[in-house]
This record gives sequence, structure tokens and C-alpha cells, in this order.
Amino acid sequence: MARPGVAGRHPDYLLHGWFPMLRAAGDLDRMLACALDEGRHARLSEETGGIGEALGEVRATGEAVLERRERTELVVTMLRLGFRRSELTRRNGEVPAALAASWAAAGQVERAVAMVHGENRAATVEGLCTIAARLLGLGDRERAESLVAEAEELVLGQKRRLDRDRMTGYLVPLLLASGASTERNGSPAP
Repeated sequence: MARPGVAGRHPDYLLHGWFPMLRAAGDLDRMLACALDEGRHARLSEETGGIGEALGEVRATGEAVLERRERTELVVTMLRLGFRRSELTRRNGEVPAALAASWAAAGQVERAVAMVHGENRAATVEGLCTIAARLLGLGDRERAESLVAEAEELVLGQKRRLDRDRMTGYLVPLLLASGASTERNGSPAP
């Protein structure tokens, strides 16, 4: 088995299937080990092009810790997870939406989507919309609509009006373009 913290030594099944299995089994100790494993997250990021999966592990582990309601080491554990999340987002930064869209145009749609997923919902919506617009331009309507639906869900889930308005600014032009594209193809708009 791979040693924690050693990038490049994790087999694929340990990167993508292991954590969901641990979560389903309720194995909090191993979930925590995965969520705090810097090398594992580096490999995930290298493979997917983003930090979404790593952030998901950190988030899910935090939720599992809180669900257990055990007070022993609770604060220390949550702080460690918070520091890990901060480190992930600091290192990743925000990927320019146009760069992610270029990956999508090159046929790497999953990588492009992984690149734009992060803690900043507005940046995620902007990225999803930019990728969807590129896919519409390439004629991949089905994938584009899937990304638009994901972006719309994020917009609708945003509680702060200022952020929601900013996110809507990315989404509405794409919805209009999507409708115009449908009308040109002779199909009814969604």
C-alpha cells in the first residue's frame, strides 16, 4: 500500500474509489487520513486538473466528524481540516475560465470542469458557463446543458444577493445564447 504523503504512488483505485468506500463504511480514521494526505491530494489534482475532489474529501470528513458529536479532539481535528482546505485553495488559486474552456475545446471536458470547481462559487459558475459556451460553439449541446444546469443550481443555492446577482450575470447570457442556438437548429428552446 502507498505511504501517505508520497505523491505519485497511489494506485487509481485508491484515488477515486477508496474515499467513497470509507465514507460508506463510516471509517472516520481512514477518511481523516485521506482528507489530510497532501501527497494524495497532489496526485488527485494532477490527475483531474483541479481540487474539487480533494475539497470534497475534506468537507465530507468534517461533516462526518461533526455527525459523530465526539468532543475528544473535535476542535483540533476541525482546525486540521480547515488548514488543509485553506492550503488546497491557496495553492490552486482560481483557474482562469478561458483556460478551462480551452481544455474543454481540446476534448478534456472533465479536466476543465475539475479545474473550475473550488470554494469560490462565483468563480465556479463563471467557469462552468465559460466551458458550456465553448461546448455550445463546438456543437456539444448535451454537455453544455448539463453544465448550465449545474451552474444554475449553484446560483439558486446562493443566499447572498450580491453574489447571486454576480453569478446570474454569468448564467443569463449563456441561457440566452443557448436559446438562440436552439432556435437556429429548429428545435424549441428549453
